[in-house]
Amino acid sequence: MIASGRTCRAILAALALAASVLCSAAAALAQDQGGPIAVGTAQAPPPFHLDLPNGTFNFDYLYEHDTNQQQGTTTGTTDNRFQETLNMLTDAYVLSPNLAYINLGGTFGLQQESFDGPGGKQYTTGVLDGWDVSTTFLRNEVAPLTLYTRRTEQLITPDFSPSLDSTDTTYGGSLDIRSNSVPTQIQIYQENDLQTQFGGMTNYQLTQDVAHWHTDVIDLKNQTLAWDYTYQNTSEQEQDSPTIRYQSHNASLNDVLYFGPQNASSLTSSAAVTEQTGNLAFGQIRLDENLRVQHSSDFQTHYDYSLDQSNISGIEQISNQLDAGFVHHLFESLTTTGDVGGSLLNETGGSEVEQLFGKLDFNYRKTVPYGLLLANLDLGWQWLYSPQGTSETPIINQPETFNNTQPITLTQTNIDPASIVVLSSAGVPYLKGTDFTVNTVGNLIQIQRILGGLIPPDGSVLLDYDLLPQAANTTNTGNFGIGSRYEIEKGPLHGLAPYLRYNVQSQTIDTQQAGQFTPDSYQDVVAGVDYRFWKFMFNAEQQWHDSTLVPFNASRVSARFDERLDRDTNANVTASYAMLDYYGEHDYVNDASISAVLDHKIGAAWSIVARAIWMNDRDELFGNTEGLEEQLELRWKHNQTDLYGRIRNATLRSTNVVSTFQVFEIGLTRRF
Repeated sequence: MIASGRTCRAILAALALAASVLCSAAAALAQDQGGPIAVGTAQAPPPFHLDLPNGTFNFDYLYEHDTNQQQGTTTGTTDNRFQETLNMLTDAYVLSPNLAYINLGGTFGLQQESFDGPGGKQYTTGVLDGWDVSTTFLRNEVAPLTLYTRRTEQLITPDFSPSLDSTDTTYGGSLDIRSNSVPTQIQIYQENDLQTQFGGMTNYQLTQDVAHWHTDVIDLKNQTLAWDYTYQNTSEQEQDSPTIRYQSHNASLNDVLYFGPQNASSLTSSAAVTEQTGNLAFGQIRLDENLRVQHSSDFQTHYDYSLDQSNISGIEQISNQLDAGFVHHLFESLTTTGDVGGSLLNETGGSEVEQLFGKLDFNYRKTVPYGLLLANLDLGWQWLYSPQGTSETPIINQPETFNNTQPITLTQTNIDPASIVVLSSAGVPYLKGTDFTVNTVGNLIQIQRILGGLIPPDGSVLLDYDLLPQAANTTNTGNFGIGSRYEIEKGPLHGLAPYLRYNVQSQTIDTQQAGQFTPDSYQDVVAGVDYRFWKFMFNAEQQWHDSTLVPFNASRVSARFDERLDRDTNANVTASYAMLDYYGEHDYVNDASISAVLDHKIGAAWSIVARAIWMNDRDELFGNTEGLEEQLELRWKHNQTDLYGRIRNATLRSTNVVSTFQVFEIGLTRRF
């Protein structure tokens, strides 16, 4: 499917041939050099040694019944599956463990499946295979080479989603050069991830050809130097969506020079180049200089400069930014930090965005009667000039994080919602409509994670989007913030920690087309309390966000219990409830969730794991979603034999769709 996949295998074949030549040369050299004089007949080492294998025999049965009800029509699927597998694991070597050391692991089995779906009944039989094989040549020498291949087949069950068959296959090699001055690691591999729904329909497929080269220079005096280069050729496809293909080259050089008394000061220089072609094409060059000077044990200054040049969709941007600041410990309990700086952004067409900024922060930490007092005072100012826009401005790799079922909210007024792309932290894009949705009401843009999609509940993502052109404007923004927290560690209120935060932002926008802009001025007050009691952690807080852009009020409570109750019992319970009133957008959101896991060992042979998740999201504008999932697993172990049984039931209700997922599994494992 991807031409470079053949290239990857050709490189691996060349590495294997090189390893064979090295082995032959090593054996010949050992014969030429001779050995010690021995009396009697010498015992020649066996040409091949194989350890006695160990492994397991597995028998598994799965029943799953899923239904989907939409607009008065109900569809369903039923799957019955039997699997019998044999897993073997052993080690071997050729002539000596140093010459060619081999790890051998393999899985072979049969599967019988009866699938009943909208297309009718299907009866299939198939072969299950998997392996984990690696060979390390000259593993005790200066440059050991390892060739490996792995393949696993497993069943995965995302929350509130049908079970999926997941097959991961990897072919690769790595060369580890153990140099005392320039240790180097080189890896070349191809990885294939395939997820299919019951019945054989492909749900997700990812293929990546990767080459990575890392080198450290470690014998420099008071200095470290590191080089990295990565090539990736990626092909990705989700169900009912076109294939996304792109290739990327990433190279970086990082140097750190230590100087001054006790080498407490440093200069860090880095250069990085990225060139990506295909469906997600862009180019970027970034240079960074970061100087840290430790003047005394209480005073440090820093000076940072960065140059960032990017080219996205024919739009070239060059950004220069300079920042200077300090950290001062006036007393043991008071830390003061300050920064001033500016930036200049040049775009295609000659437009320049100019920025000046400054901030001053005070952080206080003091032991007081009955506990600890934390306080902060933050001051900030920003001046920003943007000329008349003539084209869209692309933004790439903006980091964001989902908080369980809470959406990511963007408040900037000139974002093009249709341009929003959500990517994993590794840069692999998610599918709109399957993994996430984008909702817009007034000034509010929400990116909502879809339950059952590929984005994990607390997943960190990268956002790409375009800013629409705007009239020339000058923005002045001032910030003031103050907060305190009192952690009570003694007395009858032990474990209580009340806190209060107050932040004000005042923003003015000077422009000849005021109708295009809404200044983001706000007053934000958060009052809350944490309370730790025995093995529980509670939190309650109230937020008032009076804003000219997106005003809202929020009430939040949460509780957490995560402890080992005794030698045989672990328990984890997390609950949260949030009420958000976006009164400026006439949207009221009510989110509640509870998750609980209990793991208990019953005697010497039995163990039980119970798990439950409940969530209820109610949104007046974007609809309601309610889900409940329960799972119970029972295991029995005696000598070399394991038995298990698992029951899973999940129901997911949205405004127009009701889905259910019911699973029953039993299995036997015999080790030998």
